[in-house]
Amino acid sequence: MACECEHINEWLNKRSSIKSENTCAWCNKDIPEGTEVFGLGAKVKKGVNIKGKEGKIIPLQLITKNKEVLATVVTKDSQAKKDGYDLMFMTCGQKCGKSLKTALNAETKLFDDVR
Repeated sequence: MACECEHINEWLNKRSSIKSENTCAWCNKDIPEGTEVFGLGAKVKKGVNIKGKEGKIIPLQLITKNKEVLATVVTKDSQAKKDGYDLMFMTCGQKCGKSLKTALNAETKLFDDVR
């Protein structure tokens, strides 16, 4: 699968728009320290390989929106993993969170469930 190709993953990581760990996954704006953030989690479909990326921020290309979003791959001992999530997304507000959730739900090839 393309998502397992090391060359594709390297290319995606090089062209990522990650500015900092405090970047809104939807609008890509920096979120100032101490500001309220919103989050949502997602479980990836079986066959999508995120091994070795635990604890890292990765870019995901949303085909339906022609947009790149940022996700944090949860660690195996995190509360998010215990709650059943593989990825967490941080947004700067409810509006961005709702837009991101709608877009992620449209990407049914990657995600089983977005909450």
